Parts: sequence; C-alpha cells; structure tokens
Amino acid sequence: MPRAKYTTAEKLVILEALRKSGERVGIFAQAHGVDPHTMRDWQALYERDGFAGLAEARKNQHYSQGLSWRRLPRT
Repeated sequence: MPRAKYTTAEKLVILEALRKSGERVGIFAQAHGVDPHTMRDWQALYERDGFAGLAEARKNQHYSQGLSWRRLPRT
C-alpha cells in the first residue's frame, strides 16, 4: 500500500481535531486513516518544534558514491 502524504497544514488540522475530540490517539488515528504511531510522532514533533516540526524532512539518507567508497576499509 502506498504511503499517504500529508501537507504540514493537513497534519496540523488533524492534530487540532484530535485535541478537540478528546479521543485516544489510537482510536482517532484509525478512524481518520492515519497510523497511530505516525500520529504520535506528529504530536511529539509539534510539541518540540511547533509548526516547523511537521514539515517533511528533506534529508539525504544515502551516501554519495564517492563518500561511500572512502568509508570502506582499506585492505
């Protein structure tokens, strides 16, 4: 199943609806088609970093080819 993408604003709307509902995270998340772990991650990011914490992280998760060759042990 493909991963659903939510904008920063959509995440904030979902978190605000959760807060107003008073429901448990797991029940609310399943009812809205969001994984409960994802919802808890959003909550933690928002509490720590505010609106900016909900923005999609754009980090390079892979080494460049040159860098990965430099990290190999020499024989």
